[in-house]
Amino acid sequence: MRKAGLLGRLGKFNYVQLNLYARNDLVPGAANGFHDMQVSMVASYPIEIGNQQFLVDGYFDWVLGIGSEEEWSYHLNPQITWDAGAASGHPGKFYVGVEVDLWWNKYQIPNSPFFDTNQAAVSLLLKYHF
Repeated sequence: MRKAGLLGRLGKFNYVQLNLYARNDLVPGAANGFHDMQVSMVASYPIEIGNQQFLVDGYFDWVLGIGSEEEWSYHLNPQITWDAGAASGHPGKFYVGVEVDLWWNKYQIPNSPFFDTNQAAVSLLLKYHF
């Protein structure tokens, strides 16, 4: 079991990364300078229940939509997996779980009754780490 480190409970994460981006259009005729901002975060957190190992990880991307012609967008993609490899003596190699993919205003296109740009999907997840 991990102990809280210098960062307190944050030290129990495998990793946490927060990035801020300035966004610009890469099309001919686009004005110089940034047009929007994006906040992205990725994280991985191990959980132990009894003698079973689980992993909660994923990311989110949030485009703020601060430009004069920009729309906001939010993409959330968490995964919850069981370390099936640990049960066979190979921890951290094979994971089984689910992934949820939620995306609002996909590609910064406003959702409308005529064009649905919101997405919600649940997937079975099998991961093998070499």
